[in-house]
Amino acid sequence: MDIISDIVSILKDWIIWFCNQVIEAVGVLIGLAVAALPTWEPISFSVPADTMNVLGYLNWFFPVSYAVSMISLVVFSVLAYFTVGTLTRWAKVTN
Repeated sequence: MDIISDIVSILKDWIIWFCNQVIEAVGVLIGLAVAALPTWEPISFSVPADTMNVLGYLNWFFPVSYAVSMISLVVFSVLAYFTVGTLTRWAKVTN
């Protein structure tokens, strides 16, 4: 039994080493892909002060940050629903 446990231990160590190498290779590929992207410089524009005042009052009546947060929550919830549904159907088919 000692030989079998040694083989299992060696096999486990090899699998862990292999997974670490794959993860490292994926990290290097992602790093290269990100390094290949051009630098992004946001477009700068100036807004007159009176327009900023109007936007401030408009934001008081219609809170834009709250609306963006709620829309993001709905989109994420729908995405999570479809992802979990797909994964559970896939798991049901494979089992």
